[in-house]
This record gives sequence, C-alpha cells and structure tokens, in this order.
Amino acid sequence: MGPEPSPRIVADEGLRQAIVSLLDNAAGYSDAGEVSFTARWDERALHIEVADRGRGIAGEIREALGRRPLTTRGDGHGLGLFMGHAVIERLGGTLDLLDREGGGTLARIELPLERLQIND
Repeated sequence: MGPEPSPRIVADEGLRQAIVSLLDNAAGYSDAGEVSFTARWDERALHIEVADRGRGIAGEIREALGRRPLTTRGDGHGLGLFMGHAVIERLGGTLDLLDREGGGTLARIELPLERLQIND
C-alpha cells in the first residue's frame, strides 16, 4: 500500500526468488506457524517485510546470515538467503534481519524504486 497510482516495477526473477526464500525460511522456523508478508511503497522505495514467530536468530549467527552461505538446519538453507541478499544489494537495496517484538524474526527489505520502476 502506498500513494496512488501504484508503481509499475520490473519483475526481477532474482528478487522473486529472494522473497520466496525468506517466506520459506519463515515458514520453516516459525514455531506457531505464523508468517506474515507486507509490502508498501512511498515516493522513493519499495518496502517488504516477512515476519515469523520462531525462536529468533542467535547473535553469533545474525551477522553471518546473508553475508556467506550458512545453515543451522543442515539441508542447504542459508544459500537462498545468501543469494537473496546479493540480489537485493545488486538492486541497490538493503535486507535487515531483526528480532520481532513478541518473539520471532522480521526480515525487512528496502529497494529504491528508481532501480525497479518501468518508465512509460
């Protein structure tokens, strides 16, 4: 949600995969099965949030996630987050992994619209 009309953006396959990876990780780690997804925009950026109600991310792991392949599940997860982080940075954006109030993790993406928008 944001100012109307909504921006028309390029459907970047790497960004789609990054978002799917965040949703998959949230679903896999959420103890209560609760996962939420929100997207909004303003004049300059697209803001996306994926939140879960899992145990959160241990401090020693938090800094490495997204910076190098890393998994705590032993099944290859972590590579998707690493690759997603690279795609988001390539698009000029940021990905922050934060503790969620009440427990869990909040993945917050911010992408500049100037890199995504279709100019008619």
